[in-house]
Formats: sequence, C-alpha cells, structure tokens
Amino acid sequence: MIAEPATPARRERVVVAMSGGVDSAAAAALLCRDGYDAVGVLLRIWPSGRPAGVNERFDSCCSPRAADDARAVAAALGIPFYTLNYEAEFDREVIRPFCDAYAAGRTPVPCLSCNARLKFGSLLDRARGWGADVVATGHYARVGRQPRTGRFLLRRGADPRKDQSYFLYGLTQDQLARARFPVGGQTKAETRRLAAALGLPVADKPESQEICFVPRDYREVVRERVGGALRPGPIRHLDGRVLGSHAGLAVGVTIDFFQKIAEASNASAVTWNPAAPRTSLILSSLPDAMSMAAMWATCPGYWIAT
Repeated sequence: MIAEPATPARRERVVVAMSGGVDSAAAAALLCRDGYDAVGVLLRIWPSGRPAGVNERFDSCCSPRAADDARAVAAALGIPFYTLNYEAEFDREVIRPFCDAYAAGRTPVPCLSCNARLKFGSLLDRARGWGADVVATGHYARVGRQPRTGRFLLRRGADPRKDQSYFLYGLTQDQLARARFPVGGQTKAETRRLAAALGLPVADKPESQEICFVPRDYREVVRERVGGALRPGPIRHLDGRVLGSHAGLAVGVTIDFFQKIAEASNASAVTWNPAAPRTSLILSSLPDAMSMAAMWATCPGYWIAT
C-alpha cells in the first residue's frame, strides 16, 4: 500500500513555478485554497531583448505573453509574483545538452533536464530565499511514500491522458520530498473548470506541447548551435550499395525519410553507425529478428527506426 504524503502545516510557504498556462495557474489556486502561502515565480529563459521573427511563437512556456498571463493569474489570486532571469542557466543545462545530444546521434528530452536541474534543482535551492522549503508545479503527477521503507515514490497522474510522471523520473529522493503537484490528483477538465470558476484569465488558454525554446523547428536550433558537427554522408545498404545521401542525420532525417528510403530499397530496418565514415546510414533487407540481431552485431550503433 502506498500512502499519500502528509499535508504540511497550514500557511507553509510554497514557491509555485508558473508558466503562464492553466495547469500551473490551477496549482497555485489549489495551494491558496488549502491555506498555503504561495509565491509565484516564472523562469525567464530567453534574453529580454531577443528580436522576434515573423514566425516567432509568443504563446510558448515562459514567453513574454506567458509571463504576462502568469502575472495576471498571480494578481487574481492575490499572491506575490517574481520573474527570475534563467537565461544563462537554461542555456547551459538544457539547450546546449539538447543540441549536443542530437549531434551525437541521440534523441534528447529537454524537459527532463529542466525539471531535475532547474525547477527542482536551483529553483528549489533559491526557494529558501523566500522562506520556502518546497516547490510546486502544474505537472500531472503525484508523490507517494512507501510506509515500510519511508522512500518517496513518483506516481502517475490521476488523469491517464495527461500523465507527466515520465518527465520527472530523474528527481532524487530529496527533490521528491520537496515537490508538490497540486493538479496531479485531478483531470485536465477539472483543472479548467476550477480555473473558470475562479475567473482566472487562462482558463480557456490552449495547451502548448511544443519544445518551449524552439520558435519553429528544432532543427534550426540544432543547426545554429552545432552546425559544424552535422556532416553529410552516404546512405548505404548492408550489402555495400550506396542508395543516396543525407545532409546531416540530426537535422535532415525524419521517420518519413526513413520510410521512403526503406520502401525504395526494399529494406526492413535502418540503423546509424556513428563511427562509420561521414556518419553513414545503414539499411538492411533482412526480415527476421535473428537476422536483425546479426546485422546489429555486424554494424553496432544507435537503433533509429523499423
């Protein structure tokens, strides 16, 4: 049996990481309703003087518009609100590793770093400056505790369609002990109804499921940061035939690209051997699992698609 963490003493101060969306707004509202002393904080991850392109996304998490929305929510709830400059830290802990991972042939999940290193990392440390020992977010997840061992457990959100526990699996025991997820026990529909009932200005705000620091296309960010590491290379069949070429695996290769290559060459699998000259793509027509395993042993690398 998993026990829910005990409710802390009333008027305990909690720092709420606010993104300008309805989930973090409802989280702050629930904390206020339950008697906590909430302090709203938004992490500014972009330079304040950053020029906006014609296709810039102003509705993303922590964008200028999001900051205005978060500030309006805090005002409606009557809680203090602060904006912290996280530009350099976000670049170092999230954007740079994101681009380096793509250049190395991996597919990163930047939210993992943001949550573990920033929201429940440095922000958690800075929360003590406001006299708070915990940080709350609008994630759909829950924290429980194992009665026998006392260990904190990360649990899925009550709404299976909105569960976000996979973005939080990197949190340590100390971080879980000081994390609060007020909306984790309810559905998205309940969150919106709560926000509407309280007259919060973001009650009907559309969801943003994009990467918050990517204005349009993640490949543009990767090219800008690590373009020198994105080398063109051949597309080879396992039998040695050269079937074509690519402009750079991290930015020019998509699932559709794989499917077209496989269909055109009658291949059943695609792998990438990063040690191969000029970052080759290797295709195979071998159909069964044993043959696929043999191909993997012959050409070790990152498995990309089937």
